Amino acid sequence: MRSLKPLYEIGDLFTELIDSSTLSSGLVTNARYEPIDKQYVYSVLWNDMSMETELFESVIKWRIENGIFVYYKVVK
Repeated sequence: MRSLKPLYEIGDLFTELIDSSTLSSGLVTNARYEPIDKQYVYSVLWNDMSMETELFESVIKWRIENGIFVYYKVVK
């Protein structure tokens, strides 16, 4: 059974190369557990958008593993 501890924390940063010259970065602003889906949902504020998006933990993990996102853990 999976631990109820989130993989990512508030303040963690994701970056994504949109095209060959545009880098987008997103900051985790909130994390909540979704019991129906049995995983965390993260609110991410992107520097190139005027709103936050919500991403499932499995989607973020897949994007990191496949080189779409680069992950930077928050330093406390």
